[in-house]
Amino acid sequence: MLAAVRQRAWWVARPGACYGGGQRGGDRMTEYDDDQIDRILLEGQFVFTDAELCEKWGITAYRLRKWRKERPCRWTLEDCLIAAIYQGEWHEPASFVEYLDWRNHAVYTPDEIEEMFQNLLAAGDVETDGGRYRYVQRAPPYIFGPPAPAVRRLGEADTGNVEQFLQQTPTTTMFLRSNLRAAGMTDRPTERFEGAYVGVFERGMLTGVVGHFWNGMLLMQSSGSVARAARFAVETTGLSITGMSGEFAQVERLAAELGLAGAARQLDAREVLYELPLADLVVPTLLARDDVTCRPPRLDELEVVCAWRRDYQAESLNDTTSPVEDSMRRSIEDGSMRVLEVDGELVAMTAFNAALPDMVQVGGVWTPPALRGRGFARAVVAGHLRDARDGGVQTAILFTAQNNEPAQRAYAALGFRKVGDYGLLLFGSPVTLALV
Repeated sequence: MLAAVRQRAWWVARPGACYGGGQRGGDRMTEYDDDQIDRILLEGQFVFTDAELCEKWGITAYRLRKWRKERPCRWTLEDCLIAAIYQGEWHEPASFVEYLDWRNHAVYTPDEIEEMFQNLLAAGDVETDGGRYRYVQRAPPYIFGPPAPAVRRLGEADTGNVEQFLQQTPTTTMFLRSNLRAAGMTDRPTERFEGAYVGVFERGMLTGVVGHFWNGMLLMQSSGSVARAARFAVETTGLSITGMSGEFAQVERLAAELGLAGAARQLDAREVLYELPLADLVVPTLLARDDVTCRPPRLDELEVVCAWRRDYQAESLNDTTSPVEDSMRRSIEDGSMRVLEVDGELVAMTAFNAALPDMVQVGGVWTPPALRGRGFARAVVAGHLRDARDGGVQTAILFTAQNNEPAQRAYAALGFRKVGDYGLLLFGSPVTLALV
């Protein structure tokens, strides 16, 4: 009899794929398949308000009304029962006869409904207290499988929400947070630090963020898939992808989901991620010597630090072609770099590649090979962090190659501790996506 009941409830023919309104870019619209539209309509009938539904799925109220007018939903009796009793109250099967006749445009007998409740009871979906039933799970039922998170472009009004979300994982989101603070959000990034941000929302809650930036880098933070959001971000900027960075597992997952696992790679690094509360900074005794100074470099030293930066990029990033002069000049002018001077000679350098009022991220640490093994890198990093601490910064993070044991020993000696894995993926040449 169950088969007959189910067949009778499927009372609408299926049209082709439809498009949702809501978040648009130009004339682009989010595509939803038949099952998703059915789930949206069912959740709107029994579980969520229209406002909640539009927020969850990223659709407009107009599109929701249009769907309801054009295509009544194809609900089974089981669908209706589960959705209707979601509220957690006790129900008697007989009370659903008239209710489901109105909702589903089909006539069910009390025996049919009782049989369905018994099947739900056997499946563990409901519980009974002797003739009455209620749904046993607190989370809303997703009749047609797990819900597809809503994806939409983020704007300035979302800044506070994004910052709060990213603050939950501070050590892996420094580039995202620092760029956001420095340049805000824009659809067409062209200047330094600018990026287009896309959010992933589940039941109205922000659960993922992807940014595509002026330099082609994709940055992400999410516990789940962000492939749709990444495609939306890339489509929004119109830029190619030069690389990705973030928590290692997320970088690997996104590259695979975007079909870029086989793309030629300039660098594919699983780096060791370190964190240091600056109250615990161990300052090397080398910095106490009268002939040793950690200071900002001068513009007349630009040639030296540019040469060091080229060597750093070749050794650490497998990059022998990217220009460095403009970025190094900016680093000198904005004060984000330090050099170590010993007896009048420059021997090492370091910089902050991301900075917030309370946290900095160390990068670009370099000592010429002939001067290594003397504690110069450790001293220049410590001197820079000491300056930052004096300015109110509380925490420092950095990441380094897993096979760079001398650097790991140096950072451990300063008080850094390992807190995770960081992924840095750079493509051999910029890649584009098939935006389908």
